[in-house]
Amino acid sequence: MQFPFFLVAAVFVFFAGAAASSFVSFFVQIIRKKKISPAKVSLFIISISVLILCIALSLIFFNSEIGKNNLSSFLKSECIYFSVIAGLGVLFFLFTKIFVIAGVFSYSFLSLAMFLFLNSLFPRKSFFEFKAEFPSEISHVNIKCHEVNPKILLCVPRFWYELNDGKEVQKDSEHSDSVKSFFTSKIFKNEKTLFVKIPEPAYYPVIFKLKIRSDLKNVFVKAEPVL
Repeated sequence: MQFPFFLVAAVFVFFAGAAASSFVSFFVQIIRKKKISPAKVSLFIISISVLILCIALSLIFFNSEIGKNNLSSFLKSECIYFSVIAGLGVLFFLFTKIFVIAGVFSYSFLSLAMFLFLNSLFPRKSFFEFKAEFPSEISHVNIKCHEVNPKILLCVPRFWYELNDGKEVQKDSEHSDSVKSFFTSKIFKNEKTLFVKIPEPAYYPVIFKLKIRSDLKNVFVKAEPVL
């Protein structure tokens, strides 16, 4: 399952937890003959609305993806993950103000920290440039892409990449390399290499620009001469 599906599923489970806790809370309040807070009623309505929206998005955008995978086995394999998210939804309903303040701060801090960490390993660039002196020097380049684990719902780019043009790359120290391997093994789920064919230019030497962009699901690369 890819990140967009995980995101919608996590939002659904989060607000399902909030809606379920609201049912219990309202039931207890009715038995005790206490007034139900209008703010909690509004929160319940919002939760139900988000649940309906998530179902609609799943049917429209993820129907084929759900069909290709066994949904029940997927939910069983991720039961602990989604149980935690449902628990957060319960806390959101019970302690809304505290949860929102602490949640926004924590989410922003963790997102920024992860972005800075990943950017220190794989500097974020929209393009790479390299030079070819003669025709047989470079026929293609390899781009190693790392995809962030879809269960990590932080606000960071989902793909990080590094260029391998066949030139010698400076080696990290043994310690820093082991630290890098440990964290990247936890953060990244998939790693793949893209082979980009270099178009034949009309003259040499020439500088190529390798333009790279990515969305939530794919990486797109285009090579073109600039000089």
